[in-house]
Amino acid sequence: MEKVSEVFFSEHGLTSTSASHLADLAQEVMAENEAKLKNMTFVTTKVDIVGSTSESGKTVCVGYDEDMLSLVRPLLKDIVSMNTFALG
Repeated sequence: MEKVSEVFFSEHGLTSTSASHLADLAQEVMAENEAKLKNMTFVTTKVDIVGSTSESGKTVCVGYDEDMLSLVRPLLKDIVSMNTFALG
């Protein structure tokens, strides 16, 4: 393990300040992606007045469709890779 650190932080490698900065950037990317995942909704919610002649209701929340769900895997992959980078 010591040899890897020597190469990584040698005069031709990263400085500890640069490495810290990159780890901070990785933490920011993870936080952004986690926030996106936490705000996802899979159910479309409609409200209507009981006894109303209209059955259309008002949409208050639109769930993700199939195209939007395709974004989940890349978000998770980014979180995993950034987590590995930041902690590694």
